[in-house]
Amino acid sequence: MKNDPIGEKQVQLTNDKHLTFVTTVNSLFPMVLSLIFYVLFGFFVLLTLLKKFSLSSLLKSLAILFIILSLFQPWWMFISSSAIPPAERTTTMYVNPGVMIKTKKKTYALLLSIIGIVLLCILLSSFYFVTTKLTETSIGAVQGEGVLTFSFESEEVNMQSSWGFHTGFYFIVIAIIVAVIALVLDIRTRVMQKKKLLSPRN
Repeated sequence: MKNDPIGEKQVQLTNDKHLTFVTTVNSLFPMVLSLIFYVLFGFFVLLTLLKKFSLSSLLKSLAILFIILSLFQPWWMFISSSAIPPAERTTTMYVNPGVMIKTKKKTYALLLSIIGIVLLCILLSSFYFVTTKLTETSIGAVQGEGVLTFSFESEEVNMQSSWGFHTGFYFIVIAIIVAVIALVLDIRTRVMQKKKLLSPRN
Protein backbone atom coordinates (compact mmCIF):
# COMPACT_ATOMS: atom_id res chain seq x y z
CA MET A 1 0.00 0.00 0.00
CA LYS A 2 1.03 3.62 -0.40
CA ASN A 3 3.65 4.85 2.10
CA ASP A 4 4.14 1.34 3.51
CA PRO A 5 7.88 0.52 3.91
CA ILE A 6 9.05 -2.50 1.91
CA GLY A 7 12.57 -2.66 3.33
CA GLU A 8 14.98 -1.12 5.79
CA LYS A 9 18.75 -0.82 5.85
CA GLN A 10 21.17 1.18 7.97
CA VAL A 11 23.68 3.19 5.90
CA GLN A 12 26.74 4.98 7.24
CA LEU A 13 27.87 7.87 5.03
CA THR A 14 31.59 8.62 5.26
CA ASN A 15 31.76 10.97 2.25
CA ASP A 16 29.55 12.75 -0.28
CA LYS A 17 27.65 9.95 -1.98
CA HIS A 18 24.32 9.80 -3.77
CA LEU A 19 22.31 6.71 -2.85
CA THR A 20 19.14 5.71 -4.73
CA PHE A 21 16.53 3.51 -3.03
CA VAL A 22 13.54 1.82 -4.71
CA THR A 23 12.76 4.67 -7.10
CA THR A 24 14.09 7.94 -8.43
CA VAL A 25 11.98 11.09 -8.71
CA ASN A 26 13.45 13.54 -11.20
CA SER A 27 13.65 17.20 -10.27
CA LEU A 28 11.47 19.71 -12.13
CA PHE A 29 14.11 22.44 -11.76
CA PRO A 30 16.01 21.71 -15.04
CA MET A 31 12.74 21.76 -16.99
CA VAL A 32 11.63 25.04 -15.34
CA LEU A 33 15.05 26.57 -16.00
CA SER A 34 14.92 25.53 -19.66
CA LEU A 35 11.42 27.02 -19.96
CA ILE A 36 12.64 30.33 -18.50
CA PHE A 37 15.57 30.24 -20.94
CA TYR A 38 13.26 29.89 -23.95
CA VAL A 39 10.90 32.59 -22.67
CA LEU A 40 13.73 35.08 -22.10
CA PHE A 41 15.30 34.31 -25.46
CA GLY A 42 11.92 34.76 -27.18
CA PHE A 43 11.54 38.08 -25.35
CA PHE A 44 14.96 39.26 -26.55
CA VAL A 45 14.15 38.18 -30.12
CA LEU A 46 10.92 40.18 -29.94
CA LEU A 47 12.84 43.24 -28.74
CA THR A 48 15.23 42.79 -31.65
CA LEU A 49 12.37 42.58 -34.16
CA LEU A 50 10.90 45.74 -32.63
CA LYS A 51 14.33 47.36 -33.08
CA LYS A 52 14.70 47.89 -29.34
CA PHE A 53 17.67 45.53 -29.39
CA SER A 54 20.55 45.32 -31.85
CA LEU A 55 21.70 41.99 -33.23
CA SER A 56 24.85 42.33 -31.16
CA SER A 57 22.81 42.87 -27.97
CA LEU A 58 20.70 39.82 -28.82
CA LEU A 59 23.81 37.66 -29.19
CA LYS A 60 25.26 39.00 -25.93
CA SER A 61 22.01 38.20 -24.14
CA LEU A 62 22.05 34.71 -25.64
CA ALA A 63 25.64 34.20 -24.48
CA ILE A 64 24.71 35.28 -20.94
CA LEU A 65 21.73 32.92 -20.92
CA PHE A 66 23.95 30.02 -21.99
CA ILE A 67 26.45 30.87 -19.25
CA ILE A 68 23.72 30.96 -16.60
CA LEU A 69 22.21 27.73 -17.92
CA SER A 70 25.61 26.02 -17.88
CA LEU A 71 25.99 26.66 -14.13
CA PHE A 72 23.03 24.36 -13.46
CA GLN A 73 24.15 21.63 -15.87
CA PRO A 74 26.88 19.02 -15.36
CA TRP A 75 30.15 19.85 -17.13
CA TRP A 76 31.43 16.28 -16.96
CA MET A 77 29.54 13.06 -16.34
CA PHE A 78 30.38 9.45 -15.64
CA ILE A 79 27.65 6.80 -16.03
CA SER A 80 27.98 3.07 -15.48
CA SER A 81 25.45 0.26 -15.12
CA SER A 82 25.24 -3.50 -14.73
CA ALA A 83 22.35 -5.87 -15.40
CA ILE A 84 23.67 -8.76 -13.29
CA PRO A 85 23.76 -7.89 -10.47
CA PRO A 86 21.58 -4.80 -11.01
CA ALA A 87 23.71 -1.76 -10.21
CA GLU A 88 24.10 1.80 -11.40
CA ARG A 89 26.64 4.52 -10.70
CA THR A 90 26.64 8.17 -11.79
CA THR A 91 29.20 10.90 -11.09
CA THR A 92 28.79 14.51 -12.24
CA MET A 93 31.01 17.59 -12.06
CA TYR A 94 29.66 21.14 -11.88
CA VAL A 95 31.29 24.55 -12.08
CA ASN A 96 30.23 27.47 -9.90
CA PRO A 97 32.35 30.56 -10.58
CA GLY A 98 32.27 33.17 -7.84
CA VAL A 99 33.14 36.21 -9.93
CA MET A 100 30.78 37.87 -12.39
CA ILE A 101 31.43 40.98 -14.51
CA LYS A 102 28.74 43.66 -14.78
CA THR A 103 28.97 46.33 -17.51
CA LYS A 104 27.99 49.77 -16.26
CA LYS A 105 29.30 52.18 -18.88
CA LYS A 106 28.91 51.93 -22.62
CA THR A 107 32.42 53.36 -23.10
CA TYR A 108 33.87 50.25 -21.50
CA ALA A 109 31.42 47.78 -23.06
CA LEU A 110 33.81 46.70 -25.83
CA LEU A 111 36.73 46.23 -23.41
CA LEU A 112 34.57 44.29 -20.94
CA SER A 113 33.29 42.10 -23.76
CA ILE A 114 36.87 41.18 -24.65
CA ILE A 115 37.74 40.55 -20.99
CA GLY A 116 34.61 38.42 -20.58
CA ILE A 117 35.51 36.26 -23.58
CA VAL A 118 39.09 35.85 -22.35
CA LEU A 119 37.87 34.83 -18.86
CA LEU A 120 35.43 32.31 -20.36
CA CYS A 121 38.25 30.83 -22.45
CA ILE A 122 40.46 30.61 -19.35
CA LEU A 123 37.62 28.95 -17.39
CA LEU A 124 36.99 26.45 -20.18
CA SER A 125 40.68 25.68 -20.65
CA SER A 126 41.25 25.31 -16.90
CA PHE A 127 38.33 22.93 -16.50
CA TYR A 128 39.51 20.89 -19.49
CA PHE A 129 43.09 20.71 -18.15
CA VAL A 130 42.12 19.82 -14.56
CA THR A 131 39.52 17.25 -15.63
CA THR A 132 41.98 15.66 -18.05
CA LYS A 133 44.64 15.34 -15.34
CA LEU A 134 42.16 13.88 -12.83
CA THR A 135 40.75 11.31 -15.23
CA GLU A 136 44.19 10.29 -16.51
CA THR A 137 45.10 9.11 -13.01
CA SER A 138 41.80 7.26 -12.48
CA ILE A 139 40.06 5.98 -15.61
CA GLY A 140 42.74 6.82 -18.18
CA ALA A 141 41.02 9.38 -20.42
CA VAL A 142 38.75 12.39 -20.12
CA GLN A 143 36.24 10.86 -22.55
CA GLY A 144 35.55 7.26 -23.42
CA GLU A 145 33.59 4.11 -22.71
CA GLY A 146 34.25 0.55 -21.64
CA VAL A 147 33.76 -2.08 -18.94
CA LEU A 148 35.07 -1.05 -15.51
CA THR A 149 35.17 -3.00 -12.26
CA PHE A 150 33.65 -1.51 -9.07
CA SER A 151 33.40 -2.82 -5.53
CA PHE A 152 30.01 -2.89 -3.83
CA GLU A 153 30.10 -4.19 -0.26
CA SER A 154 33.17 -6.39 -0.91
CA GLU A 155 31.66 -7.66 -4.19
CA GLU A 156 33.31 -6.75 -7.48
CA VAL A 157 30.92 -5.86 -10.30
CA ASN A 158 31.80 -5.33 -13.97
CA MET A 159 29.82 -2.35 -15.26
CA GLN A 160 29.44 -0.93 -18.76
CA SER A 161 30.54 2.69 -18.43
CA SER A 162 30.71 5.88 -20.46
CA TRP A 163 32.11 9.25 -19.50
CA GLY A 164 32.94 12.64 -21.00
CA PHE A 165 32.11 16.33 -21.16
CA HIS A 166 28.44 17.16 -20.73
CA THR A 167 25.91 19.92 -21.46
CA GLY A 168 27.35 22.60 -19.16
CA PHE A 169 30.75 22.41 -20.86
CA TYR A 170 29.26 22.65 -24.34
CA PHE A 171 26.96 25.53 -23.31
CA ILE A 172 30.07 27.54 -22.43
CA VAL A 173 31.61 26.67 -25.82
CA ILE A 174 28.44 27.96 -27.53
CA ALA A 175 28.45 31.07 -25.30
CA ILE A 176 32.04 31.87 -26.33
CA ILE A 177 31.22 31.47 -30.02
CA VAL A 178 28.13 33.69 -29.72
CA ALA A 179 30.06 36.29 -27.67
CA VAL A 180 32.85 36.40 -30.27
CA ILE A 181 30.30 36.97 -33.06
CA ALA A 182 28.73 39.79 -31.02
CA LEU A 183 32.19 41.31 -30.45
CA VAL A 184 32.97 41.19 -34.18
CA LEU A 185 29.65 42.95 -34.91
CA ASP A 186 30.46 45.64 -32.32
CA ILE A 187 33.90 46.23 -33.81
CA ARG A 188 32.43 46.33 -37.32
CA THR A 189 29.83 48.89 -36.19
CA ARG A 190 32.49 51.11 -34.60
CA VAL A 191 34.71 50.94 -37.69
CA MET A 192 31.77 51.93 -39.91
CA GLN A 193 30.88 54.81 -37.59
CA LYS A 194 34.46 56.11 -37.70
CA LYS A 195 34.52 55.81 -41.48
CA LYS A 196 31.34 57.92 -41.67
CA LEU A 197 32.85 60.56 -39.40
CA LEU A 198 36.06 60.67 -41.44
CA SER A 199 34.43 60.60 -44.87
CA PRO A 200 34.33 64.03 -46.67
CA ARG A 201 30.94 65.65 -46.90
CA ASN A 202 29.60 66.86 -50.22
